[in-house]
Amino acid sequence: MRAAVALIVIVLLTGCGETPTPSSPPRVGATEATDHTPVVDEQAAPRRRVTPPPDAALTTWRSVAQHVPGEPDPYQFPQEMLDLVGADAVDAIARALASPELDGRQRSGLLSILRQLGPHALPALDAVLSIVGDTDADPDLRSEAVDVIGAMGPGAERAIPALQVAMTQFGGGGRFGAAFAALGEAGWAELNRLAFETAERGVQNTGLHGLALLDPSTALRFATVALNSGDAFVRLRALSAVREYEEGSATATGAVVALLDDEDEDVREGALATLDDMHEGAAAAVPILLERMRAMPEDHDDYSEWLGSLASAGRQDDSAIRFLAEMATANGDWGERAANSLKEVQADIRPVLSEIGTALDGHTSVRIPVLDMLYRIGPDATPLLPKILPDLARDRHDSVRQSAARALIGMGPAAEAALPALRDLGPDASLNLQVLAAIAIHAIAGDVEPARAVFDALAAKRGDFLYSWRYEFPGMMGAGGAVFLPELREMLVGDDNDSRGYVMLSVAQSFERIGPPAADAVPDLMAALHEERNERWFDDIARALEAIGINDEQALTVWTPLLRHSSEETRRLAAEALARRGAAAVSALRDVRRLERDPDWRVRRAARATIAAIDG
Repeated sequence: MRAAVALIVIVLLTGCGETPTPSSPPRVGATEATDHTPVVDEQAAPRRRVTPPPDAALTTWRSVAQHVPGEPDPYQFPQEMLDLVGADAVDAIARALASPELDGRQRSGLLSILRQLGPHALPALDAVLSIVGDTDADPDLRSEAVDVIGAMGPGAERAIPALQVAMTQFGGGGRFGAAFAALGEAGWAELNRLAFETAERGVQNTGLHGLALLDPSTALRFATVALNSGDAFVRLRALSAVREYEEGSATATGAVVALLDDEDEDVREGALATLDDMHEGAAAAVPILLERMRAMPEDHDDYSEWLGSLASAGRQDDSAIRFLAEMATANGDWGERAANSLKEVQADIRPVLSEIGTALDGHTSVRIPVLDMLYRIGPDATPLLPKILPDLARDRHDSVRQSAARALIGMGPAAEAALPALRDLGPDASLNLQVLAAIAIHAIAGDVEPARAVFDALAAKRGDFLYSWRYEFPGMMGAGGAVFLPELREMLVGDDNDSRGYVMLSVAQSFERIGPPAADAVPDLMAALHEERNERWFDDIARALEAIGINDEQALTVWTPLLRHSSEETRRLAAEALARRGAAAVSALRDVRRLERDPDWRVRRAARATIAAIDG
């Protein structure tokens, strides 16, 4: 079929003259004139060019579509045309875009070709501008035309006036910001003008309003400039833009820290929130945060926010972690806030185990987050068992006892001394505590009988909120939860009721935690993917299948549909999962290519990585 398509396209685009040999996209020219008109390289091999008729591209479209089984895909034609004739298609496309015979779907497909051709599509700039300026055209089609101009790069800078007018009509947005940023210094000048504009149109109509459409380096460069604006609203918008990006955000750290002393209260709070979201990118701010907090009065209104920013910025900083640990030993609000902040730190907190032990002597509100930390520390926390066991056995707060049991789960076999207390919780133990104690007994001794008893007790709670623990309980046991595989598979089929979505989500998460021992459930999970009502939990089932282990063919069935999911996070996960399949995912390549123009930069980045993995 491909050979037939090649012959049709070449004949239609070159007329009846000499037929060229198909190849990869030909070289249009080595240089460009100052008016951005491509100059043919005189050293290139001479070729006879016959101007195609105005409807050549339209005829080619229809010819190719006739050879595509089923409903023609508007993106299949551009990819075929790009592969077969490359830049030679530009003249025909430019003529066809003006043809009244093309519908919106066909024009969209032709714009897709031009976007893929990038700078080689410059000869079609006037045709694309006619779509951008057509107020009667479909807004989505005009938006695609804006994307094409951005793909053309600096050579299309004469499109700036038309983009300015269209952006006013559209009400602005990141799509225009991306196009301006791609048009070289002239485009950047327009972006900077818009960033500081405070006239009637307002900054909300600039690229700052949708920087997720820009690549991270471009967005951060733009946002960092705007952080120095004299307008507080612009500074707030710029801080919001910086929060969009974790990778590379360190380039803006200095400008964000400077705003901690901003005259505007909202900007100061925004700077703290931005440091919180920047994570490792805010590491350079740790010394300043520590200096300010050591001098901060105890009644400072924003102390909690400062603690949160320090915990985020200092995730890998020993001085920040030690400061938080020392603060956790204090009573009152400061200790509670510090303990909760330290709990969020992802770095190794074992070096501050002695301070954590001291905090266990504090108020209940401090002990709960500290016990939760011990779960993460694991077996290395066993020196604190003497302090944990009294909490487990007789603390009057059930939440403290639950946190103590959770800490013992993390310790595993090293907490063998806690088995007597776990087995004899007393008559006042809540069912929640019994659940955690049964899981701890399994983690320490491998005994599943207490878990079985609790699982059956939860069944009697049908209609009560505690019944939902039954869905999650096996997963909390890890691989050991496979003993409840028959019950979980039955839950997966379940009843048709209003809670179906929650049940599916919770059961899928249990399967994910159990992993490979749940292999017998793969057919049931695959069948669940085809339920019409499964959109909300599709990605949860997909992750469960990946954790259990599926072959390449099954993985394609699972992840390819998710490339079109409404959630950008799900689209990103789908692309990354297919990337792990490498060349075996070649059948999904066309769908992955669509994500190269996804609104979210993380999805675009994942798509590029997946394409590289598939292409080898």
